[in-house]
Amino acid sequence: GDWDEVLQVPWIMKGPGIPAGAQVDTLTENTDIVPTLVELLSLKTTARFDGKSQVAAIRGNAAPDARPYTFAAPDRSSYERPESFILRSLTEKYRFDSAGQLTQVFQVPDTASARREITDLNRPEFLGMEARLRDAYLPLLERLRNLPVYAVVMEGAMLAYSAEPKENVVDFFVSGEKGTEDLEKDNKWAY
Repeated sequence: GDWDEVLQVPWIMKGPGIPAGAQVDTLTENTDIVPTLVELLSLKTTARFDGKSQVAAIRGNAAPDARPYTFAAPDRSSYERPESFILRSLTEKYRFDSAGQLTQVFQVPDTASARREITDLNRPEFLGMEARLRDAYLPLLERLRNLPVYAVVMEGAMLAYSAEPKENVVDFFVSGEKGTEDLEKDNKWAY
């Protein structure tokens, strides 16, 4: 699903330059993590980042709504081929199909138990969201699709055969002997 329980992940940090107990109510994306760490560590780089450093927000020097929307591609047949896109603001969540066509809008918070869909998709602010997706996010996806592709397959079964010692590897799906709780306590690798 694409409910807030699935897409909304708290970002918790601790360390030098981060005020103890600070809580920031701002929208962030995974792409913000590296530029934030680069700034916190005072690293010099010529790298360009798709995300934004959140150091100013962490230190209370920026408005909590520094990023107006967050982006997600929750339904994928592969990383490069999302089946849908989500743009989420502090008040609304916009769902687009794979071509970038606005299909649904929900009130935020958008939880599995209390989803409230907005049915009038002709409001001017909704129509502008398609342009935002096309102008800001779909070009990034196209850049990803144009990167060289290297086939790397990491199959659990293949890795398990080379793991040592053998008695510490359990074929969980075939054996079915143990429940998840058992696997969390027995210090064995499961695949």
